[in-house]
Amino acid sequence: MGTEIERRFLIYQEHLPDLSECHSEMIKQAYLTKDPWVRVRVVEGNKPKATLTVKGEGTITRTEVNCPISMDDATDLWDLAKFGVIYKIRHHYGPWEIDEFTDKLAGLWMAEIELATEDAKFDKWDWLGQEVTEDIRYSNAHLAEHGLPVLKISG
Repeated sequence: MGTEIERRFLIYQEHLPDLSECHSEMIKQAYLTKDPWVRVRVVEGNKPKATLTVKGEGTITRTEVNCPISMDDATDLWDLAKFGVIYKIRHHYGPWEIDEFTDKLAGLWMAEIELATEDAKFDKWDWLGQEVTEDIRYSNAHLAEHGLPVLKISG
């Protein structure tokens, strides 16, 4: 089985570099089950591709298995999405994946980086905001099912 080690951050949009030269792609994801999370991802563009992914428990480190599937199978599975969908533009910036969410999550930007080990060092750019790796409300699956987190104001 595959293992994913990943850290996620909110983004200060005003500090982002120019992303116009980055490779970017439109992604849509549908969530079919949870415990474990199973999703269908479709990457649109010149060479569309679809993947069925199973993600295990965990936040920084977890099991992840990706299986390529046909676009026809992706379309059929999309109709089984019981736990929501998300749409985003993914910008590839060095080792970073910068996600610009659209549709019901418009305005949300997050960056993620995949690492070799949990304690691996990486550049912390000035456009990186709060780390949300361990905040389940910012997982793609939770965002698909529940939408943007509601901020609680105390006082």
